[in-house]
Amino acid sequence: MVLPCVNMVSIMDDRPDNTAWDEALQSAYVIIEGEEKNKRKLWKISYEIKKEFGGIGLKEFADNLKETYGLNRSYNTLRQYAYIYEMTVDYDIPEDVPYTTIRAILAADVPLDYIRMIQGGASGAEVMRLLMVRKPSKRKVKCPICKRILPCPVCQEKIKPV
Repeated sequence: MVLPCVNMVSIMDDRPDNTAWDEALQSAYVIIEGEEKNKRKLWKISYEIKKEFGGIGLKEFADNLKETYGLNRSYNTLRQYAYIYEMTVDYDIPEDVPYTTIRAILAADVPLDYIRMIQGGASGAEVMRLLMVRKPSKRKVKCPICKRILPCPVCQEKIKPV
Protein backbone atom coordinates (compact mmCIF):
# COMPACT_ATOMS: atom_id res chain seq x y z
CA MET A 1 0.00 0.00 0.00
CA VAL A 2 1.34 3.41 -0.95
CA LEU A 3 0.06 6.60 0.60
CA PRO A 4 0.04 9.70 -1.56
CA CYS A 5 2.66 12.27 -0.62
CA VAL A 6 0.55 15.02 0.91
CA ASN A 7 0.81 17.60 3.63
CA MET A 8 0.54 16.06 7.12
CA VAL A 9 -2.07 18.65 8.16
CA SER A 10 -4.37 17.66 5.31
CA ILE A 11 -4.11 13.99 6.32
CA MET A 12 -5.01 14.83 9.90
CA ASP A 13 -7.93 16.99 8.75
CA ASP A 14 -9.39 14.22 6.62
CA ARG A 15 -9.38 11.47 9.24
CA PRO A 16 -13.03 10.60 9.82
CA ASP A 17 -12.41 7.05 8.57
CA ASN A 18 -8.78 6.98 7.57
CA THR A 19 -8.09 3.26 7.31
CA ALA A 20 -5.14 3.86 4.96
CA TRP A 21 -3.40 5.84 7.69
CA ASP A 22 -4.06 3.17 10.31
CA GLU A 23 -2.93 0.42 7.94
CA ALA A 24 0.28 2.30 7.16
CA LEU A 25 0.92 2.82 10.86
CA GLN A 26 0.31 -0.87 11.60
CA SER A 27 2.54 -1.92 8.68
CA ALA A 28 5.35 0.33 9.91
CA TYR A 29 5.04 -1.18 13.38
CA VAL A 30 5.24 -4.74 12.04
CA ILE A 31 8.24 -3.91 9.84
CA ILE A 32 10.15 -2.12 12.61
CA GLU A 33 9.36 -4.82 15.16
CA GLY A 34 10.40 -7.48 12.64
CA GLU A 35 13.69 -5.70 11.96
CA GLU A 36 14.75 -5.98 15.60
CA LYS A 37 13.63 -9.60 15.96
CA ASN A 38 15.29 -10.64 12.72
CA LYS A 39 18.43 -8.70 13.61
CA ARG A 40 18.72 -10.81 16.75
CA LYS A 41 18.55 -13.94 14.61
CA LEU A 42 21.39 -12.51 12.53
CA TRP A 43 23.38 -11.91 15.74
CA LYS A 44 23.10 -15.62 16.52
CA ILE A 45 23.99 -16.71 12.99
CA SER A 46 27.02 -14.40 13.02
CA TYR A 47 28.12 -15.78 16.38
CA GLU A 48 27.77 -19.40 15.26
CA ILE A 49 29.69 -18.80 12.04
CA LYS A 50 32.47 -16.96 13.86
CA LYS A 51 32.65 -19.66 16.50
CA GLU A 52 32.87 -22.47 13.95
CA PHE A 53 34.87 -20.84 11.15
CA GLY A 54 36.57 -17.89 12.83
CA GLY A 55 36.96 -14.38 11.48
CA ILE A 56 37.88 -15.60 8.00
CA GLY A 57 34.63 -17.57 7.80
CA LEU A 58 32.65 -14.54 8.93
CA LYS A 59 34.34 -12.40 6.28
CA GLU A 60 33.51 -14.99 3.62
CA PHE A 61 29.91 -15.10 4.89
CA ALA A 62 29.63 -11.30 4.54
CA ASP A 63 31.03 -11.51 1.01
CA ASN A 64 28.64 -14.32 0.08
CA LEU A 65 25.65 -12.35 1.39
CA LYS A 66 26.59 -9.52 -0.93
CA GLU A 67 27.39 -11.70 -3.96
CA THR A 68 24.39 -14.02 -3.64
CA TYR A 69 21.64 -11.71 -2.38
CA GLY A 70 22.99 -8.19 -2.81
CA LEU A 71 22.79 -7.61 0.95
CA ASN A 72 25.56 -5.42 2.22
CA ARG A 73 26.46 -6.43 5.77
CA SER A 74 30.14 -5.81 6.30
CA TYR A 75 32.41 -8.20 8.13
CA ASN A 76 32.80 -5.58 10.87
CA THR A 77 29.02 -5.34 11.35
CA LEU A 78 28.66 -9.11 11.53
CA ARG A 79 31.59 -9.28 13.95
CA GLN A 80 29.84 -6.75 16.19
CA TYR A 81 26.61 -8.76 15.98
CA ALA A 82 28.50 -11.89 17.02
CA TYR A 83 30.03 -10.03 19.96
CA ILE A 84 26.67 -8.64 21.09
CA TYR A 85 25.13 -12.10 20.91
CA GLU A 86 28.00 -13.70 22.82
CA MET A 87 27.82 -11.10 25.58
CA THR A 88 24.01 -11.16 25.97
CA VAL A 89 23.01 -14.76 25.22
CA ASP A 90 22.85 -15.69 28.92
CA TYR A 91 20.64 -12.73 29.83
CA ASP A 92 16.95 -12.40 29.19
CA ILE A 93 16.95 -9.04 27.43
CA PRO A 94 13.51 -8.20 26.02
CA GLU A 95 13.06 -8.10 22.25
CA ASP A 96 12.03 -4.44 22.31
CA VAL A 97 15.44 -3.24 23.55
CA PRO A 98 17.21 -1.91 20.44
CA TYR A 99 20.67 -2.87 19.29
CA THR A 100 22.09 0.60 19.97
CA THR A 101 20.96 0.44 23.59
CA ILE A 102 22.48 -3.01 24.06
CA ARG A 103 25.78 -1.81 22.58
CA ALA A 104 25.75 1.20 24.92
CA ILE A 105 25.06 -1.09 27.89
CA LEU A 106 27.98 -3.33 27.00
CA ALA A 107 30.26 -0.28 26.73
CA ALA A 108 29.25 0.96 30.19
CA ASP A 109 31.50 0.59 33.24
CA VAL A 110 29.11 -1.88 34.92
CA PRO A 111 26.91 -3.38 32.19
CA LEU A 112 25.27 -5.89 34.52
CA ASP A 113 23.62 -3.05 36.49
CA TYR A 114 21.88 -1.82 33.33
CA ILE A 115 20.91 -5.33 32.26
CA ARG A 116 19.31 -5.84 35.68
CA MET A 117 17.44 -2.54 35.27
CA ILE A 118 15.98 -3.77 31.97
CA GLN A 119 15.12 -7.13 33.48
CA GLY A 120 13.43 -5.23 36.30
CA GLY A 121 11.11 -3.48 33.86
CA ALA A 122 12.97 -0.36 32.73
CA SER A 123 12.55 0.43 29.05
CA GLY A 124 15.43 0.56 26.62
CA ALA A 125 14.83 4.30 26.20
CA GLU A 126 15.04 4.91 29.97
CA VAL A 127 18.29 2.99 30.24
CA MET A 128 19.73 4.77 27.19
CA ARG A 129 18.92 8.19 28.69
CA LEU A 130 20.58 7.16 31.95
CA LEU A 131 23.66 5.93 30.08
CA MET A 132 23.89 9.22 28.22
CA VAL A 133 23.63 11.24 31.44
CA ARG A 134 26.28 9.15 33.19
CA LYS A 135 28.60 9.07 30.20
CA PRO A 136 31.77 10.96 31.07
CA SER A 137 32.52 13.90 28.83
CA LYS A 138 35.40 13.43 26.44
CA ARG A 139 38.51 15.40 27.22
CA LYS A 140 39.33 17.82 24.48
CA VAL A 141 42.93 17.62 23.37
CA LYS A 142 44.68 20.51 21.69
CA CYS A 143 47.29 19.66 19.09
CA PRO A 144 50.60 21.18 20.21
CA ILE A 145 51.62 21.69 16.58
CA CYS A 146 48.61 23.10 14.74
CA LYS A 147 46.58 24.21 17.81
CA ARG A 148 43.38 22.47 16.62
CA ILE A 149 41.18 20.92 19.25
CA LEU A 150 41.94 17.48 17.84
CA PRO A 151 45.19 16.79 16.00
CA CYS A 152 45.04 17.07 12.25
CA PRO A 153 46.07 13.95 10.27
CA VAL A 154 49.42 15.50 9.31
CA CYS A 155 50.31 16.50 12.86
CA GLN A 156 48.88 13.33 14.40
CA GLU A 157 51.77 11.25 13.10
CA LYS A 158 54.29 13.61 14.72
CA ILE A 159 52.67 13.53 18.16
CA LYS A 160 53.87 10.75 20.42
CA PRO A 161 51.21 9.08 22.59
CA VAL A 162 51.43 10.02 26.25
